[in-house]
Formats: sequence, C-alpha cells, structure tokens
Amino acid sequence: MAEINSHIQMPKVILKRFVNDNQRFFYYDVAKKFIGNNGTPKSINTEEGYYSETTEDILNRELETKLGNLLGKIDWSKSFIPFSKENISIIKRYFYSLITRAPSFRDYVVEKSVFLEDFQKQMQNDVVAINGMNWAEKNTKLLDDYQFTIWKNESNCPFVLPVCGAYEISLKGCNHIILPVSPNMAFVFFDCTCANPDLLSESVTTIIRSVRGTEEVIHILNWAGFQKQCSSGWGFVVSNQKDILEELSKKYKDIDDEKQRD
Repeated sequence: MAEINSHIQMPKVILKRFVNDNQRFFYYDVAKKFIGNNGTPKSINTEEGYYSETTEDILNRELETKLGNLLGKIDWSKSFIPFSKENISIIKRYFYSLITRAPSFRDYVVEKSVFLEDFQKQMQNDVVAINGMNWAEKNTKLLDDYQFTIWKNESNCPFVLPVCGAYEISLKGCNHIILPVSPNMAFVFFDCTCANPDLLSESVTTIIRSVRGTEEVIHILNWAGFQKQCSSGWGFVVSNQKDILEELSKKYKDIDDEKQRD
C-alpha cells in the first residue's frame, strides 16, 4: 500500500484558504531562506508516510472536517454567528493539534519516553499527534483564562500563515493568541483580564469584529507570526501576496545580519 503524503502540522483545510486566483500561494522556506512562487495546499508542509492511514482518518474525521464545516458557516455569516460550546471546542482542538503535531513537540515527547523510543518513526508520530491532542483537550487548562473572538482584516495587507499555525503577542498589555485562518480572518483568544480586547470595534452584538489600525496592525501581527516560525528553524510562512513575504524576510535578515556583526 502506498504511503500517504501527510501534512505534518498545518492541515490542508486551512492552507487552501490562502491560495490566490491561480490556486497557488507564495511561501517562505525557513530552512532554505528563499521565497517560492508555486506553493499548493496539497504539497506544502508534507512528508510521505509521516502519519499512518489510520491517523489520517482520525485527524480528518475528528478535526479537519469539523473545522472546515465551521469555517464555511463563519464565511457565510459575514458578521455574526452564535458560538456554542461545541464550536469553541473545535477551535480549541485545532489549537491543541497544532502544538502536538509540531516536530519539536514530537521530538521532546519521544526523547522523554522509554516506551516510544524503540518504535518506528511513523508510529511515534501517530501516538504523539493523536494522544497528545486528546490529552491536551482533556487535561490542560491552557485556554481557561482566555476569551474567544474572530478578527476580520479589512485592510489591503493580508494575514500571512506560519505553518505552526498560532503565535502569541501582547498588544498594549493584553495577551493574544492569534490563529490566522484566511488572508482576511483570524481566530483570536485574548486574556480575560482585558475587559475590552484592544484593537477591536465597540460592537458587543457580533463575534466577528473588524481590526482597528488596518495595515499597521496587520504588519505587527504578521511580523510576530513570521518570527515565531523562523525561531523553529523549520517550516514555511504562506501568503497570497509575494511582496508581504519579501518585506518580512528582508526585515528578518537585516536583524539577523546585525546580530552577527555584534
């Protein structure tokens, strides 16, 4: 049986939302430090046989199909969608899966586990991805002190997508976890101590809110996401606009060159 070309960390259901009119996207390769022009949701961030067919089926059934259906409802609603506990749990599960499917997390767990060290790599990947996600969902209280909202980006500067999927940023003293899900939308968990989450509209009747500050704010968020991915030394940052990646990669290189000189 042929091995499946598995998406290591970022699921295809999110990647395909970042394509341009040609059904392609641009991507910055962190390890090779170059910008590619013809990335596809099918091929980026993949490795043949990384997960077994069984694990692929579980991820598809328990996470990706549910996430895709929810995103479709949000896209259709435009400005308002009633959020049930089930909907929030789908998004939290997506966040936990990003953590436990990260190669660095997999390496850490395998290194600490006498049980896993003698298994083949695919089995190790399967156990960490599925059991880790389930354990995080049931046992961690990582997001208990956070509230949820959706940010709508109405600027000309799109959200970029680091394949790590999530990054943390403090905006005027309020901690935010940002999960871009399209060039113009991001899931956001924000610290409950922020009574009025910064940069959002004053509306309290909708859950989908416009980001204030337009392009300046999006640039700040994109820079945080780009740095997060680069800090891993691995992976890709995806965008439907090449100039955004050129600007971010140049800024990162300039800072890195300055550190080398010091």
